[in-house]
Amino acid sequence: MRSFSSVLLAVGLLAAASPAFAIPVPGLYEARVPVADQNPALREQALRQALTTVLVRLTGSRELPNGPAAQPILARASSLVQGYGYETPDTGTGLLLHAQFDPRAVQAALRGQGLPVWGENRLAHLVWLALKDDGSPRAVLDAAGIAARAQAAAKAADARGLVFVYPKADAQNRNRVTFDDVWMAQQDKLLAASQRYNADQVLVGRVSRENGQWMGRWTLLGTGSANEDWTVMHESLDQVLDDGVNQLADREAQRFAVAAGLSAQDLLLQVAGVESLKDYGRTLNYLRGLNAVRSVQVVSEQNGAMVLRLAIDGTPDTLARAIASGRVLKPEAQGVFSSTMNYSLVR
Repeated sequence: MRSFSSVLLAVGLLAAASPAFAIPVPGLYEARVPVADQNPALREQALRQALTTVLVRLTGSRELPNGPAAQPILARASSLVQGYGYETPDTGTGLLLHAQFDPRAVQAALRGQGLPVWGENRLAHLVWLALKDDGSPRAVLDAAGIAARAQAAAKAADARGLVFVYPKADAQNRNRVTFDDVWMAQQDKLLAASQRYNADQVLVGRVSRENGQWMGRWTLLGTGSANEDWTVMHESLDQVLDDGVNQLADREAQRFAVAAGLSAQDLLLQVAGVESLKDYGRTLNYLRGLNAVRSVQVVSEQNGAMVLRLAIDGTPDTLARAIASGRVLKPEAQGVFSSTMNYSLVR
């Protein structure tokens, strides 16, 4: 059984030659939960538990509300499931129910209850995690190091549907980035070394034991004019890793989860610099992949500019934040009386 993080590591490395922008996260609508046996009564309970896991990822909330909003959806777990099966976990003992839910039906259910939806196109984060004082030599962890020493970080990313990519432990990285560079969050060095992975965001974590407790200092680089920093302290290493990653997910969800209703609003968006069929397809595919966008229609094309009519959830600011999450379109100046959002294609 492969985790989101291990799958996404491969995705991130294979995509290194492509333009970076938010990518579809595999497995958002599926979950595995332990069951005692294949009894139908236990299956209904397990499907509800699996759907809870899915809804946590999709709403961007650490826990589903206990009120009336989510409960009607959970009550329909058996009707929202596309398929399920039973499998043995990697440990070789016990039993898991693996459920896959219908994406469109689940999203419609969330909209019907007025709950936010954080779509499957999400930012890829390159994670530089420096760890010391855990009984092993201090190190900047690659994928193998995460699995061996910081699995709680990967589990938290899985639970929230975050896209994590980890640096390679190869000569190129060793020559460009030291442990002290990561520990001091040397921004210029880390951003330069991160370019080979083509991730959307760079997350730096520095975790150690101090005065009998574990402390994690986290910095999200490249989020605009200022970095984002947060610090967590707990009794255990796992708690620090879990809380640090969950705080990142909370921030991302606040930016990108859309509180969608049953109806959408229309707006016009102009994109300049569309000079070829490839540019045309790149623009449409990018916009159609954004969480806030329900549909895209071409209104006109002239002199390298496209005017598009978008049906969106949320507000124009919601759309602007979603567009800014990638590196495909950049904003242009608005006319004083213009009701059209103006962008140009990034080369």
